[in-house]
Formats: sequence, C-alpha cells, structure tokens
Amino acid sequence: MTTLDRFNTKKKVVKDQIFKKYWWLKSILIPFITTRSLLVLTGYLAPLFLPFSHEEGVEIANRGWWFFENRLPDMWFRWDAFWYLTIVNEGYRMLGNLHTISNLAFFPVYPLLIKFMVALFPKQLINNQLIVTVGLILSNLMLLGSLFLIYKLCESLFDKASAKLSVWLILVFPTSFFLSSFYTESTLLFFSLLTLWLAKKQKWGWASIAAAITGASRPVGLMIALPLVWEYLRSKEWKLKKIDLSIFWLFLLPVGVLVFFSHSLYLTGDFFATLKIQGAWGKQYSNPISSFLNPNRYWPLITNLDRIVIIGVILSAIKMISMKNKGFESLLPWGIYSLLLIIPNLFTGILDSTTRYAVVIFPVFMLMGHLLAKYLAKNKGVRLAIMVGLMVLQLVLFARYSQFYWAG
Repeated sequence: MTTLDRFNTKKKVVKDQIFKKYWWLKSILIPFITTRSLLVLTGYLAPLFLPFSHEEGVEIANRGWWFFENRLPDMWFRWDAFWYLTIVNEGYRMLGNLHTISNLAFFPVYPLLIKFMVALFPKQLINNQLIVTVGLILSNLMLLGSLFLIYKLCESLFDKASAKLSVWLILVFPTSFFLSSFYTESTLLFFSLLTLWLAKKQKWGWASIAAAITGASRPVGLMIALPLVWEYLRSKEWKLKKIDLSIFWLFLLPVGVLVFFSHSLYLTGDFFATLKIQGAWGKQYSNPISSFLNPNRYWPLITNLDRIVIIGVILSAIKMISMKNKGFESLLPWGIYSLLLIIPNLFTGILDSTTRYAVVIFPVFMLMGHLLAKYLAKNKGVRLAIMVGLMVLQLVLFARYSQFYWAG
C-alpha cells in the first residue's frame, strides 16, 4: 500500500468516525442547509422572471416587498403570516361578527411563542421587522427539532436508512418551505413529534403537556391524542389492572384547546367562535366527494396537487394499517392519525392548503422513507430522481409564494 493509499484510508476512517459520532451533521444538518439554501436562492431569483403580485396593495406590488426591503426575511412572510403578526401585536379581536374574517380563526401557540421571545428585547427595538425575524428563527428551530425527532422515531420503528430518507422527504416535499416560513406548520409538527417521542419514553406527564400544546397549535392538533392514548395503553399491555395513576396525565390533552376556546368565549360570547369563523374563509360543510371533484375554488396547479396528495395520504394510511401484523410495531394508530389530519379538509367545500396541511403528517414521510429504502435500496438513481423532482416542484411553488402568488 502506497503512502497515498494509507493517507486516503486513514482519511476515510476519520471521516466515518466523525459522522458516526456526529450523525446529525450528515443526516439532518446537511439536508436542512442544502434544501433551505436552494429555497433562498430561488427566492432571490424569482423577481427576475415573475412579477410581484399583491391583490390588496398596488403600492406593495409596485415596490416588490411587504415589510422588508431586505429580500431574505421578506420572502418568507406572505398570506396568512399577516394574521399571526396581528395576534402578536394586538392579540385576538373580532372584526364585525363571526361571518367576518379575523385572526380568531388562527390558533395561539405559534404567535404566543413569538410574543414571549420578542418580550426579551428592549421595547425600543420591537417592531414588525424584529417580530418577523424572531418568528422565522423560531420556525426553523422547530423544523430542526422536528427533523431530529422524526429521525429518531423512524429509526426506532424501521432502521437508519429509512430515517435518513424520511428526513430528506419532508424537506423536499412541495410545501416544505412553509416549515421555514412565518407559519405554524413547524410548531405543530415539532410538538406532535415531541408528544410521541416522550410517550415512547413513557414520560406521560411531559407527553400530555406536549399534546396539550399540540392541540392549541392548529385545529387538527388535538388528533395527536389518538396515538398518545394508544401508546399509553400499549405500554400497559392493554390490561386494565396495569393502569395506574399516570393515566390522569392524559386528562391534560384537551387543556390547550379548552383555554383557547374559553378565551374566544370571553371575547365573542361564543365558545366555538374560532370554528364558526372558518366560514368567512369560504369553508362550509360539504360532501367530501364534491369537495374533491368540484371544489368551490380551483387553482390549476395547486388544486390538482392537492388531489394527488389526498390520494397519497389515504393510500399511505391504508398501507400503515395493513402492516400492523407484519413484524412491525402496530402502525394502526399512525394510519388513523394520518387520515384524521387529511380527511377534515374534504368536508369544507375547498381543497385550498391541503398540500400545506399534509407537510405535518409525519407518519406518511416515515412510511415513504421506509418503502424507498426497502424497495429502491439498489436503485439510488430512481430515489435521487424522486427527490430532485419533488424539490423542483417545491422551488416552483416557493418562487410563486415569494412573489405573492397562491402556493398553498
């Protein structure tokens, strides 16, 4: 062996040792930096081929930015982000009545976390730009935490190869950019994953607190109760005699939602105000088949993508349910949980934002990571093509989003 060969061998050993010790560098940080860098680059280039659009402000459309002349933070603050900002600045308030659009439709965890973080700054420094910057930092920290947790959960359920691919899949998913935006997606994802991570460790008190926070993060957040209760009963071997006082922790699950609804009652006189006001956004009870085939609003690219995602999530959920007796820990609750997150949107008459909502359905990404690792283990070219295709679609959607076009 030549000196050069020995040097290369030693270099490879050192490299392998580093990645083994700091596994998160290769499995989490590098995918995060790679995908977010591509999004930032796309956001900077978007104005070169796509004019800025803002339906409610000609002046804003003409100047090409909303709150920041600096493109970097401004490109992540679009659409519903405005309503979260009003919650941070003004708290919840009803405009007109429950048939009028207001920030009561948005759940409180994300804006409250931002408000707490902003309160650490001197008052003279606090403005919209600082609030948005803090919110973006929070979103990305939550995303990094979510990637760590989804890796660990997927690794415990399947293997490392599946865990690595699940991280990549959630980062290249077409609406993954919302996880880094001034939106609540990464917060909901993090606390739902944290709930199940703590449940796996049988820390029922902390898991229940995390579940309560999840419930107050988004309307579907309380659905995390299903896999949490399942995990609790499974840990007790489904035997009533083994259930102890720890079960009382589970009574914390609805606390977050109850506190928020109680606040809504105080403001409006209606305990269910936040649910009723959804109608102001065009969401009305509708036949799910009609919603799917003929939604009240239609966006050529987005609506068809929403349909594909709905079918994909439903098929994935069925697959998880059917795998329960094939050598894996039962995936039944994960499958049902996935259905509970996607199905409600079919009863609203519109499909708007369905693909965005799907980015938090982590069991689907874990399953897809496992299937890709299993069936395409020797065909990395196909796996790469899938990843690249998804990422390209995400870049197209983010270019639209950054220029204030509807992107989910």
